[in-house]
Amino acid sequence: MKKTKKPKKVKTRFDTITERQFTKQVIDLAGWYGWLRFHQLPGMSKSGRWLSATQGDIGWPDLFLVHPKRCQIVIAELKTEAGRLTPGQELWLDAITGCWDRLLERNDNLTLRVFLWTPSQSDDIEAVLKG
Repeated sequence: MKKTKKPKKVKTRFDTITERQFTKQVIDLAGWYGWLRFHQLPGMSKSGRWLSATQGDIGWPDLFLVHPKRCQIVIAELKTEAGRLTPGQELWLDAITGCWDRLLERNDNLTLRVFLWTPSQSDDIEAVLKG
């Protein structure tokens, strides 16, 4: 992966940043720190409605990140400061966290972190991604 200049933090009031802008910031920062990144983009249906192609249960978190050198996985749902989790998103985050806790009881070498991140946590986000 070719290194470029570190992405700039967008100086904005946390309550005015959109989820799209916030997502781009986190994805760019994760790439800067060597994470493989997955984020599903919505597409427009023939009826003009925005949808994400999903088969299965709705609410999968926004980002799935893997750091190959550190053997770490981060799953993150991204929301604006005013954003709220949907019931499907709550279900996924609770299920992932609960299952992971049970796996950790058997093997303490596993590394998975699940987050709900908002723009005001930008310093915390960078600290996690930087390692």
